[in-house]
Amino acid sequence: ACVSLGSSALFTFRQRLRSDEIGAEEPRVLEQLVLRPRSLVVFSHDAYHSALHGVAPSARERVEPTVANLAAAAASPNEVIERGVRVSITMRRWSGQPGGPG
Repeated sequence: ACVSLGSSALFTFRQRLRSDEIGAEEPRVLEQLVLRPRSLVVFSHDAYHSALHGVAPSARERVEPTVANLAAAAASPNEVIERGVRVSITMRRWSGQPGGPG
């Protein structure tokens, strides 16, 4: 789970590449979300284990019409997000065992 504070941002899930694909191809974008200040994002299963996720280091971003949560985030297609200070608090469950849950 991630709590996003401060500036709005785009949160992107990308295809996780096999080790032999790294450097040979770019991971494709699977999904994007607009994170507004005080947003909470909770994800698990394939979104956690089979995809890379994060916020790109950028001063400004354009919201694509394909963003998954346009209405819920009160976002508009082609809206430009001007990035300011942003703080992300990430919480993970860890089993303490390699290969264990979490």
